[in-house]
Amino acid sequence: MLCCCKNVKVKKFTNNHTIEPEYTFCKMKFATHSLHSTIYMCEESKTKTKCICKQINLHRNTMNEINILKKLKNSNSGYFPKYMYHTKIDKSTVSIYYEYIPGKDLFQTFFQDFSMIPKFEKVIDLAKNMLYCVIELQKYNLMHIDIKLENFIFDMHNNKLYLIDFEGCQKIPPGNRIGDMGTFLTTKNYVPPEIWFKIGHKNTDIWNIGICLWLLLTRQYPFYTSSVRSTILLYKNSTHFKKYDQFTKKMEYDIIKKCKVVYKFPTNEHSNQLLKIKNYNKLLEMFAQIFTLEPNDRITAKQLLKMISNMLI
Repeated sequence: MLCCCKNVKVKKFTNNHTIEPEYTFCKMKFATHSLHSTIYMCEESKTKTKCICKQINLHRNTMNEINILKKLKNSNSGYFPKYMYHTKIDKSTVSIYYEYIPGKDLFQTFFQDFSMIPKFEKVIDLAKNMLYCVIELQKYNLMHIDIKLENFIFDMHNNKLYLIDFEGCQKIPPGNRIGDMGTFLTTKNYVPPEIWFKIGHKNTDIWNIGICLWLLLTRQYPFYTSSVRSTILLYKNSTHFKKYDQFTKKMEYDIIKKCKVVYKFPTNEHSNQLLKIKNYNKLLEMFAQIFTLEPNDRITAKQLLKMISNMLI
């Protein structure tokens, strides 16, 4: 049941003084919540614009999301939330306001209602829209890091996909290199191998796209990430592991060899799943190019878009 909240006046703060409110948000109604945030529906009273208010605990990644949303506001693609404003509620909580996005996330759409199992053609269409989001994000030299079905809002009536939640978003390393990320936010069962080593690459998000597609096609995860994590951490803490070279960031061969056993694709189980689906050979080739241990060897977003676009020909 929706619960109503009082009107919220948002004031703009500078270093020295407070400027008069730019927005007044009213008709605040609880929508949903997650582990780290609470979502409200609301309306900007002057323009009557429908909005979303995301209340989240204030930490470094929160400010990162705000800064990313501000940057993406210049994008005319329509693939991202349209940032409006943010304000601190107290010392530990901040509210981020952006224009309303219609629809539900892809996990809710296709996994909470089993009558909504997507056809092959629909999965291909969704895959293309996911890649449009990634390619647009790359124009701003950004990688999302936490792409998953729950972070895509699907407007079924307009066949429109939106990418959300940019707390973990980071800059793409220069050139075609892999680089240190420091802290990161991600989700089990979607984690690319390089993320366990706290390194990122332009092709890191492609792995996550592959997990999304596999889920939509087979309704199961292709890898068991908890065992992957424990295995990789075992290698990382062993005497075989050395600090990456600052410029090449190349994993040692013995670690790559051992990790390939954990992330092996395709296995017989994978192949059997794909046999039930249209275009078996093309899908097998596509996933084999997505699920590569080395991000440098992984198919790029534009290459994958071209491959997927030819699936139905």
